[in-house]
Amino acid sequence: MKRLACLLALAALLMAALSGAVRADGQGPTPDATNELRAFVQGFIMAVNQLNVDDLARMYAPGPSTTVVRNGTITYGSDAIGAQAKRMLVAAEKDSLDASYEDVHVTMLGPQDALIITPVTLGHAAPGEIKRGGTMTFVVERRSGKWLILHDHTTFNCQTR
Repeated sequence: MKRLACLLALAALLMAALSGAVRADGQGPTPDATNELRAFVQGFIMAVNQLNVDDLARMYAPGPSTTVVRNGTITYGSDAIGAQAKRMLVAAEKDSLDASYEDVHVTMLGPQDALIITPVTLGHAAPGEIKRGGTMTFVVERRSGKWLILHDHTTFNCQTR
């Protein structure tokens, strides 16, 4: 049984290395995968700041199993997530949003799957407005050469100035 488990683990590592997403030594994502996923997060933050619901919607995997968790509320399915994003961004239209992120941490979960964790700050662009810091976590999957969000969980700390 131990031998079978070792062989399966070795096969998974080999598949990941051959996919080009994980380094051959198994010690994390390749620089290319990390750069792709950092650009993905940058695109997400840009879409939030531009209040671009269409770009945001395209970043989520289509279907009923995609999930978003915000402030303890779980939203299931890409259609419901798109509707929720539209409501949130329409409400924010009166004030420009100012979202930013810091260091992007990437953990490859498989050859085409990754966990992304990044500290984020969200507030309004007006001077003196309250900004909230928190953490954004994505589980993403590469489909047809494009990264898509399967699960998005964002939490915010207490408000700060």
